[in-house]
Parts: sequence; C-alpha cells; structure tokens
Amino acid sequence: MTLSTLTTEYIAQHGVRRFEQGTSSEYYALQAWLLQRGHVLTCASNRYTLKPVGQPGRGKGMTWGSVLNFIDSLRVAENLEPLRRKA
Repeated sequence: MTLSTLTTEYIAQHGVRRFEQGTSSEYYALQAWLLQRGHVLTCASNRYTLKPVGQPGRGKGMTWGSVLNFIDSLRVAENLEPLRRKA
C-alpha cells in the first residue's frame, strides 16, 4: 500500500476537517477567542480557571481537556468545526 492509498482510505472513512484561517488550539489563541465571547481563561500551576467576564471571584477550576470540551461546545453552537476529533 502506498501513502496516497492510505490517505485516500482514511479520508473516505473519517472525512476532512476544515478550520477557518488562523484557528489554533494554542493557549493564548484560545484565551483571546474566549474573551471575544465573554469568558476569561486563566492558568496557574497547570490548572485552568474559566469564568464569565465581570464575574467576581475565582472561576471554575478545569483541566485542559475540560477547557477544550467547553470551547468545542461553543464552536459547535456557532456551526464551527470542533477542535477535538470525536473518538
């Protein structure tokens, strides 16, 4: 089997994911993306907190996976491709 055959089979089975230009799953890019949608994402000691803009106190503590799940729920609501591929 050649590489192009494997690629063609994979695309036929899983499809091709399309993202708008500039989309990134890097922390600072997602922090800015969330801020545009009214959420503040912070990180301290590899622990993430997320809260609505203007809400007093500390935000909800989350893992990076939970942050990505939250972002994907927002992206799906906006009819955008989720960052994480479904298993």
